[in-house]
Amino acid sequence: MSEKPKMLPVNRLAGLPAEVKVEKIISHAHSTELVISFPPPPQRICPKCQGTDCVVKDSGRMRTVRHIPCGDHATLLTFRHRRYRCKECGSTFYEPVYWLYKDISITMGLYMNLLRDLNSPISIRRIAANNCVSDSIVRSVLESLDPGKPSSLPETLCIDEFCGESGEYDPETKRWRTEKFHCILANGDSGFVHDILSSMDKAYLKQYFMAYPLHIRQRVKYVCCDMHGGYISLAKECFPSAVVCLDLFHVVRRVSQGLKEVRIRVQHDLLQSDRKDDYTALKNSSRLLTTAERNQSLYWSRRLEHTKERLRYALSLSPDLQEAYAALQEFYRILEEPEFTLQRAAISDWIRTFTASDVPEVASAANTVKHYRSYIQNSLKYGRSNSVAEGRNRAIKEIKRNAYGHHSFKNFRRRILLAFGPTKFTNDTFTVFAEKRDTI
Repeated sequence: MSEKPKMLPVNRLAGLPAEVKVEKIISHAHSTELVISFPPPPQRICPKCQGTDCVVKDSGRMRTVRHIPCGDHATLLTFRHRRYRCKECGSTFYEPVYWLYKDISITMGLYMNLLRDLNSPISIRRIAANNCVSDSIVRSVLESLDPGKPSSLPETLCIDEFCGESGEYDPETKRWRTEKFHCILANGDSGFVHDILSSMDKAYLKQYFMAYPLHIRQRVKYVCCDMHGGYISLAKECFPSAVVCLDLFHVVRRVSQGLKEVRIRVQHDLLQSDRKDDYTALKNSSRLLTTAERNQSLYWSRRLEHTKERLRYALSLSPDLQEAYAALQEFYRILEEPEFTLQRAAISDWIRTFTASDVPEVASAANTVKHYRSYIQNSLKYGRSNSVAEGRNRAIKEIKRNAYGHHSFKNFRRRILLAFGPTKFTNDTFTVFAEKRDTI
């Protein structure tokens, strides 16, 4: 039984396999070249016919590939790549080297480094500069990934849209066919991005989901989305066993929007009445009006009494503003209630009270809550939300902004799934120190 080759210190520092021998080190202005050699494989197998009767064809060729950089200097590996001929089928082939990436002239170590950098929301040009390679090499590494369509669907499916403005190139018209909005599918239980779709159109999404067999679609128990009517009807058509849960953030924002509309109307009336001081006071209190009473002492701790006085003065300027403020605060209190049965009864009372309001903005917001009441109650009952998809939208915007936009939707999708999908290419600091501890 052959012994495993001992790892030399220079090999470990350079990130080279144990069987590689460094023959010479050549320093250039912006790079370091390592002339290396390594033993031939113990068995020569033809990649075409899998035959084992292979002989050396010629001396091969000298080849140079890129390796993990050392600081701001690139590292080059130069070696003789041996060539063989198969006696059974007559084909010739170069010796396979497992620590080289097959399609790009880089090592697997550099390939994994580039994948790890692509996890972070930085531009391709910055990744190329950090690894001392060209932009085209980074793009080739990104395009080497093929996530494909997931074979299953998560139990808690979160759906949301985001502005991507990317698409595919049409060779006939020689133009990019772009979609302004894309769709994100996230796993509400694990927190990972499940898939990225090029369009948020209902017909496109229905075709995507209906391609899954019925038994897979029946595994989806919860569908979380915002107030987009297309998502709700899509969930009913595609997922017969799922419960639709409406994200409560959007519900609160709709009730807050009613308060904002009342405030703007009152501000306009004050400006028309030449009450500029009251106008300024009300405008400066816009954030105070939407703060939940449970958070007032936390947010206004240093100037609590003074800020409460400003709030009381703003509310005294209009009875309509007082009613809109009462509707919002009452809705906050409903969400704080720990028991679902009490929440359900309180929502019914809230709807009954404020749909009959004389303030049109408040009545409109209450009617919206009434329309989506069953989905709101599902969120309260099962404790589900669309927070995973909503939270990833901000990170996706950061990737898009740092890349100055993505023309290709496929590359944009690859970067998102690489950064937020279930597959990770990272070296955790804890793991590195755990390896050090185990060797002591």
